[in-house]
Amino acid sequence: MVGYTNAGKSTLLNRLTDAGVLAENKLFATLDTTTRILKLPAGTEILLTDTVGFIRKLPHHLIRAFRATLEEMKYADILLHVVDASNIDRQEQMVTVYDTLKELGCDHTPVITVYNKMDRNVELPLTRDFNARYEARISALEGNGIEGMLLTIEKLINSFKKDIEVLIPYSDGKTASMIYARCEIISEEHTETGIKLKLSADDEMEKRLENYLI
Repeated sequence: MVGYTNAGKSTLLNRLTDAGVLAENKLFATLDTTTRILKLPAGTEILLTDTVGFIRKLPHHLIRAFRATLEEMKYADILLHVVDASNIDRQEQMVTVYDTLKELGCDHTPVITVYNKMDRNVELPLTRDFNARYEARISALEGNGIEGMLLTIEKLINSFKKDIEVLIPYSDGKTASMIYARCEIISEEHTETGIKLKLSADDEMEKRLENYLI
């Protein structure tokens, strides 16, 4: 998760994972990364990481100090850009976030813009964020819109996947258990030599199973 400071990232992480992250209306309430496991509606488990909030004209020495924390974003498959929808300066804040992402080399990572604090009086119309693949409108404080946001995350994650077929020997129960826990099984067939599975997998999973591909 990325966003301008006080956008509500820590509140959202707490809502989703009961992480107990400090959520305050002050600059840099979160100074390090907090990562938790989040289960999506279909059962897929992902890692969700909170990051330090961005700010306009952040002094260069602070950028250097936070760089190690922000480097975590380079390894993300998706960026959740949390925006305070109730802030009249949100467009400028969004530009600041994207400028920082570009500086960190993360400007090509798929983005879901999460307009937060929709429980407040949102005066200005929410214009489309052309930097984002998808959008969601939520209240992390009250929980409104969370389910739809999770479905949006799931939709984007599934777009990274493709169908593969593998044959897992009966003797390799560890690999079979990992597949059942982490993958969507499309079909299953028990053969003389092992379990033949058709499943939906991302590139990382396909590489892990390359010795079993058929």
